[in-house]
Amino acid sequence: MSCWRRLVVMGTWLLLGCSVPSLDDVRAESRGFSIEVHYTPSFKTGCIEFQAQDEANAANVSAPMFLAGEALRYREPPMRLGLLRGWDDLPHDVRISERGMERWGSKIRVMVTAFEHDCEGKAVDRAELVVDVSGGRRKPSQSMVLMTPDADGDGYVARGEGNKGGTDCDDTGPNAAKRSPGNLEVCDEVDNDCDEAVDEGFDKVWYADKDDDGAVHEGDTKVQCTMPEKYIRLPQGKPFDCDDADKDNTPGKPEVCDDRDNNCVAGADEGFADKGKACNNDVCLGVNVCNLETMTLMCSAQPPQLYFPDMDRDGDGDWGAAATKLCPGEKSPAGYVENRHTDCDEADPTTFGGAAELCDAIDNNCANGIADESALCGGTLKQLTDYYVTSNSRDWNTVSTKEGGYPVWIAGNGGKLAVKREANKRFESYSFGDFSSPVPGDGSLPVNPNNCGNHDWTASWVDSQGRVFLGARNGRIALHNGASDHTCDAATTPTTAAITGIVGFETDGLTRYLYLTDISGRLLKWTLGGSPPVEILNTAGGSVELHGLHALREELLLSVGGATNSNQNRVRSYNGVTGGGTATTHTATSDDPYALAKAVWIGEENKACAVGDSGLVWRWAGGTTWDRVPVPAPNATSDFTSVVMRYDRANPQRPGNEQCYMVDARMTGRLRRLTKFGWAKEPVMPSTAEVALKDLALTSTPTGIEFWIVGENGRVIHYPEP
Repeated sequence: MSCWRRLVVMGTWLLLGCSVPSLDDVRAESRGFSIEVHYTPSFKTGCIEFQAQDEANAANVSAPMFLAGEALRYREPPMRLGLLRGWDDLPHDVRISERGMERWGSKIRVMVTAFEHDCEGKAVDRAELVVDVSGGRRKPSQSMVLMTPDADGDGYVARGEGNKGGTDCDDTGPNAAKRSPGNLEVCDEVDNDCDEAVDEGFDKVWYADKDDDGAVHEGDTKVQCTMPEKYIRLPQGKPFDCDDADKDNTPGKPEVCDDRDNNCVAGADEGFADKGKACNNDVCLGVNVCNLETMTLMCSAQPPQLYFPDMDRDGDGDWGAAATKLCPGEKSPAGYVENRHTDCDEADPTTFGGAAELCDAIDNNCANGIADESALCGGTLKQLTDYYVTSNSRDWNTVSTKEGGYPVWIAGNGGKLAVKREANKRFESYSFGDFSSPVPGDGSLPVNPNNCGNHDWTASWVDSQGRVFLGARNGRIALHNGASDHTCDAATTPTTAAITGIVGFETDGLTRYLYLTDISGRLLKWTLGGSPPVEILNTAGGSVELHGLHALREELLLSVGGATNSNQNRVRSYNGVTGGGTATTHTATSDDPYALAKAVWIGEENKACAVGDSGLVWRWAGGTTWDRVPVPAPNATSDFTSVVMRYDRANPQRPGNEQCYMVDARMTGRLRRLTKFGWAKEPVMPSTAEVALKDLALTSTPTGIEFWIVGENGRVIHYPEP
């Protein structure tokens, strides 16, 4: 049987149901019946229930329908009920029509019940009528009558004989509006709740208390509902007042601590022997005094204020730290906040209790360790499974993106090169050695034959046109624009040593110059459209290795590396505009003479991070001195391979600025995160990330960040990945 339920409110039908009659059901028969339901016109606050039942099978019963609320309040009787077994046009106010009624017998019992007050109230009257709906023609209308008098309009129907009628004890008298079963009994000389008792439960005797001391005069009383002025209830167990004109003279009054003699015995505050003695409130010292609110002893010392460390200055203290207690008047400690301590990461100012969730693979709001709960970030931190990137034979060494996110270029050993042009597309192959068959089964496009040759690509940079510039382990360089008709020939440079860093500069949207470093300590400059790259500086005559290069402008190029078997400084800066000049050596020391710096990233003119072998990590805040940052266990001596700094240059006060992300080659499978406040919680990497990770690229988005990580054995990891 279909299940329909109807509720009439403000003259509008609201139908809740499990199914809608089909046209075949509707047209199965065209029989109907109309019934006039009469009820007392004063019945405005109550409920009328309508239901139909198959006389031949009592299990066939319609869902009850109700007429209540405004639909009843603004309606005048009689009400017309339509009993329809087809979809015909009988005039009606309420209609019973459900799928399956065409299979009912020819006689249907119609039941109408009235309830006082609401649909959960007492049933005050009920009428039943059995109608014969056999035949195919409409039957004459019949009527049903309900007795529902509610003359005072309080929602309760007048009592009838026996159990009939409602529960209203006074429906028409002068106090009818005050008297109904739903009323609360009040002291007003009237039986408000219809229980045949007046003002039950109320003490109406009042005793004089002219001095307002709580002790009353024995011979001065008044009996009434309302409280007379200067009269109160008789206090239980309290003697009568011996002098009702003086509130300070009340024999038998209990002595309280209020600096006064309350009971006229032995002076003020007898019985409080510790008054004036030393006391403490936790760690704060004071003396015992009277509490004039509770009339008891209290320590004059205020409770200590609780402070919690707020290392990242986000206004929320460390949720795992013990409180520092300070007494009033003591100076609050710097770097602490009072009371609040729901911060789950004191090294990250974007993470604290109740923080807005960002798209950064981090639990910013400290909600059960779940990152990006909003599901608005488009994905999670995952390894890609695209056909042209996942093979174990592909060792990816470098990844670069166009500013803004796409395209993304990845390159690696054996001439492997691939591009992802848009977020919803797969990587396309421009790799040396990739075959045109078989056709990829994941929807990837066929391989592009115009690769850049069989070279181990070790460095890359992408310009604003989406073109990628490549440097190889054998000193070769190349440019690919991602077009199928582009010819990519790897050009020679003044070196055969591995290219370790590339950074470019544009004018009017066109790339003009690129700077490159190699493992032999050379700084090269490539002028596009002109001559091949030229050497502009050979650092320390080739005795120093350069492993990374980054810059925001040509006047300040930062490179990292170092000389083996030496603790000498690992960072140098150059001015490319003046032709390189002499390298400025920065102070960035290493405890291990064989550990070299491997990557550097500058986020702002005086903000940078560098990483290297054996757990080497430095931060830079301008000048020529870099601060060494110890790496916490485990994996404290990892060989870091790449670093990027998250920095919104348009919003230098943004809390997420100066976060440095780094990966390593020790197969730890970790993406570590260093903020200016320390080591922060890391994004949870997929288990497949436990290979040598080689490079990292990061892009700011309106809702957070997007980053790419590449490594050996076909590992390409992306956030956010659907």
